[in-house]
Amino acid sequence: MPKTQRADLDSMLSRAPQPTAPLFRRLEWLSSLLHWVFSESPLKLQTELDFSTGYPQALRIKWLLHVLNRNPEWKEPVVATLRSIAAETQVFDLLVQAGLHHESGLFSEMIGRIGRRFLPLAPNDQNLEVFFFSTFSKERDAEAILRIDGSLLEQVIEFFHDEQSASRWVSDLEEARLALALQVAALGGHADIRSRMSKAPVSETPFFRLHISVLNRVEPKAIASDIQASLDAIDDVYQHMDEHGVSIDLVYHLERMRALLNRLSILTAVFLEPRFSTSSIQTLLASVIRESVHARSLSALFDDNTALIARKIVENSAETGDHYIARNAREESGLFHSALGGGAITALTTVMKFVISSLPGSPFVLGLLASLNYAGSFIGLQLRGFSLATKQPAMTAAALADRLSESSEANDDQPMVDEIINVIRSQSVAVLGNLLAVTPGVIVFCWAYKLLVGAPFLKPAKALYTIESFSILGGTPFYAAWTGVLLFLSSLSAGWFYHWVLYRKLPQGLSRSPWLVQTIGMERARKFSLFFRKHCAGFAANISLGLLLGLSPAVFHFFGLPLDVRHITLSTGSLAAAVMSTGPVIFSSAIFWYAAFGILSMGFFNILVSFSLALAVALRARRIPFMIGLRVLGKAGYCVLMRPSLVFGPRDVIPEA
Repeated sequence: MPKTQRADLDSMLSRAPQPTAPLFRRLEWLSSLLHWVFSESPLKLQTELDFSTGYPQALRIKWLLHVLNRNPEWKEPVVATLRSIAAETQVFDLLVQAGLHHESGLFSEMIGRIGRRFLPLAPNDQNLEVFFFSTFSKERDAEAILRIDGSLLEQVIEFFHDEQSASRWVSDLEEARLALALQVAALGGHADIRSRMSKAPVSETPFFRLHISVLNRVEPKAIASDIQASLDAIDDVYQHMDEHGVSIDLVYHLERMRALLNRLSILTAVFLEPRFSTSSIQTLLASVIRESVHARSLSALFDDNTALIARKIVENSAETGDHYIARNAREESGLFHSALGGGAITALTTVMKFVISSLPGSPFVLGLLASLNYAGSFIGLQLRGFSLATKQPAMTAAALADRLSESSEANDDQPMVDEIINVIRSQSVAVLGNLLAVTPGVIVFCWAYKLLVGAPFLKPAKALYTIESFSILGGTPFYAAWTGVLLFLSSLSAGWFYHWVLYRKLPQGLSRSPWLVQTIGMERARKFSLFFRKHCAGFAANISLGLLLGLSPAVFHFFGLPLDVRHITLSTGSLAAAVMSTGPVIFSSAIFWYAAFGILSMGFFNILVSFSLALAVALRARRIPFMIGLRVLGKAGYCVLMRPSLVFGPRDVIPEA
């Protein structure tokens, strides 16, 4: 033990506060002592120790007991102080609150955690839950508790033990079990949970039976059986959601119940032996510490409650994305013709964009009109079966992650390399089809407009401004990357809305809606409900993308952030319209070529950013390590660099990576 650390310990032990000192002073001293025990400062020992194992911290406890046993003049006041703390505090709140969800919903729980992290806690010296929250900050502290030898732990417990305190703490344990079981029963009576279980009466659900068992203080083994039955019931609800739609609110309730049941299970294990065992107490303390630390994390709260919806969104995107991957010449031809149709409709969208921008009105109104233009165009693409290249990456990334999970199990990267190259080829074909249709479409419109009106569609100043705004030397690459984020967000909204529709059983409701049946008839209402279920995800994606592309610039400009969008297909059409107004002379100007390279950067960043974000979410949802995804992508990239014809030439056999 280094001398400085020994001096710190000696100072704390020799200056233990009197049992009559204010309780908060005694707790501050105990907190300092525990901070010394669980400190991760270097230990000058012969071997390197890993603090994440908890072993070095356990050694400190052993040393602490050794020092106290060697110095009776310190041990007696320390024991007196610890027992006074035990006599004036309670463990009930610690057992029913520490590490457990405090709020009734995910959003309020998130706000509560932010408040507990950044705002000072209200003083409540008798409540050990507050003490644990402020004292233990790392999950490895729980590992240190588990590393303590049983005989040493008994000595530590003896320091706190007197008959009156022990009796009250046992009573707190019993009351905590009852409080936890009562919360489980209350949450288990939630209508959304009961509707996804068997149709048994409430009194026969495992959650209610568990409450009755704890209330009647039946033997611990029977309570443990009811706890397991309750956990199995929660798994059944998850399975039902897996098939019939996911709700984040319901997942929050289920995770809250699972945490309560796990805490109740650990408390019940304490009562399995007539005399409480040190191992059960160790497990209880370690669990409370671990969950108390876990409960501080906002990312953990988000992951725990959105994992299922993320996986279902990824599965939904993967199913859609599989249709955008061409694996032979026939599928490539179909994708190309679909992209041509998408480019043709986008040409009309581009024309309407310029018409709307020329109207008088506030930026918000014009942004809303632009959103309606974009959303209407995208929905038209969807209903006609056409495709827009920039909407594909978020879907194909999910499909790749789906295949990657299968490939990683087989320990063979070559199928994934082949699939990635298929995705790159498919994306290239889609982009080419869009651009080959939008450019001549806009050119034909501008030519016809000038022929009929006698003036170019865009005024020269507007045309020049449009070309300059696409320059690669300006903010175009950044705006294109931001547009990739918006494309990714629209795919998330599609997956979320689809499962919201399934969870709320909206198609069934539409098929039997009195108003709808009376308006269009029962058979048409049934067909409309099927149509809505089939296309609702696409509607959500297209409407949300239209709103994001049209309104986000106006909203950000309102807050003083000149954040704009740059979409390759729309921008290519805009560039074609501008060139038709300026004439061929613009080709000899540097600003045109800067704009042309800016268009190329749009395609690159639109696709790269949306694909990368979607792939990251898909890998996380599938629990696939990011390094595996990067390794396979690297192999595919190497193949393309060595043989660009794999992407831009005729179909060929893909070489071994």
